[in-house]
Amino acid sequence: MAAASVKQILHTSRVSGRYVKRHNSNFIVTFHSVPPKERCRFEAILRYLARNLKVVGLGELVAQIQDEAPTREGGLAALTFDDGLKNHAHVVYPILKELGMPASFYVCPELMDRERSIWTWEVKSRLDRLSEKSRQGFFELAGVTGDTQEIVKWMKTIPVERREQIEKEIGDCTPDFEFTEEERHRFEPMSWQELQELDPSLITIGSHTSTHIDVPQAKPDRLERELGVSKQILESRLNRKVEHFAYPNGNFTLEVLPTVGRYYRTALTTQKGAVRRGDNLLTLRRIHADPNLARFSWDLAVNARKGTQT
Repeated sequence: MAAASVKQILHTSRVSGRYVKRHNSNFIVTFHSVPPKERCRFEAILRYLARNLKVVGLGELVAQIQDEAPTREGGLAALTFDDGLKNHAHVVYPILKELGMPASFYVCPELMDRERSIWTWEVKSRLDRLSEKSRQGFFELAGVTGDTQEIVKWMKTIPVERREQIEKEIGDCTPDFEFTEEERHRFEPMSWQELQELDPSLITIGSHTSTHIDVPQAKPDRLERELGVSKQILESRLNRKVEHFAYPNGNFTLEVLPTVGRYYRTALTTQKGAVRRGDNLLTLRRIHADPNLARFSWDLAVNARKGTQT
């Protein structure tokens, strides 16, 4: 409670913001679901970023950290949105357009073809619908206890084929499953038409694999397919170049970098931090946009100091 109060005071007094400005660090900011009820909070985050950093496209930020830009500049922020959600088209995009802020959307094209949500959210919702007895079997299988989110966490650590088998078993136990209205607002995927209608001068489209696999858990042939097919489908359907990638769940290993690099110029993790000149473009750090603005401004301030160029 004391820490939260201090962060709130530092934010309200604009100390955190001044600290971010002073250190002139560059950030890639990551968002996931932005349902309609969080519209105002989301817009407040964007306006805070605009006051304290210059919001640019990911390509411009990358040019800066690779010393490819004609003039060197700091204090930049690039906005990224993972998972290709309908609320990105209907909540996020209109606000970005109004404010003139560029951003990158990372999508899973085969899930869009199937009109399927990201597996982690659907599995969690299905597990929560099960009886206590049925859930217990999956808790025992995963070797965890407590919330069903622990089962999801475990499923991220096992081979992709095994995870998909367990996902099917959970689906077989919940044949009448449907998202609630609230869940649809949070998790429903964007349609191809919605994706195609995004202004390419404002929105860059990147890959999030083809079906949202955990990259380290995929066999080499599956990884090649997920990366290559995703790129091919997106470029074909959108008629634009796709050269950016975001690791699902932020998970990667050094061993997968050569494969990722054959398909994409940049790849984003969820490792927290600012980005610096000379960073490996295949392991770029990001800052999660905490919906609590006081906590978010504190995160930016702390990592601004760590990311100061030397």
